[in-house]
Amino acid sequence: MDRYEEFHKIMQSWETAGSVPEDKIAEVEKKLGTKFPAKYREFLSMYGAAMTEGFEVAGIFEYTDRDVPPMWLDVGYYTRVSVSLLEDTLPNKEQIYISSDGGDYTFYLDTRPENYGKILELGPGIERFVADDFHDFIIKISNDKIFI
Repeated sequence: MDRYEEFHKIMQSWETAGSVPEDKIAEVEKKLGTKFPAKYREFLSMYGAAMTEGFEVAGIFEYTDRDVPPMWLDVGYYTRVSVSLLEDTLPNKEQIYISSDGGDYTFYLDTRPENYGKILELGPGIERFVADDFHDFIIKISNDKIFI
């Protein structure tokens, strides 16, 4: 099985928010001032946002009932919060929040030209790339290869 098939097989086993239209993805990109890498755009288009036991991936989803907390992590909201709260610690403003370990460590999709699409882990004493692209990140998470 190739990496593309492996990624989609994993996504089929996770709970997902559902597909997102292209115009909504473009709207969030515009708000964040970036262009999402192709593999993350594909994830958004097909799955929206996702979760599995003990792990969530931020994305885009329809949020209609404002009386209850959303079930999913919103990539636009969490990226804006990260930038405002961590302004002095983020290496730059070109990282897109995609997940965290539930504690001190956060994962960002890097959109700088030299690292475009790689996944960066930031936390106390750590600033390292943990995956070459979004598919690689999901596969590693699924196989417990990130939290070592």
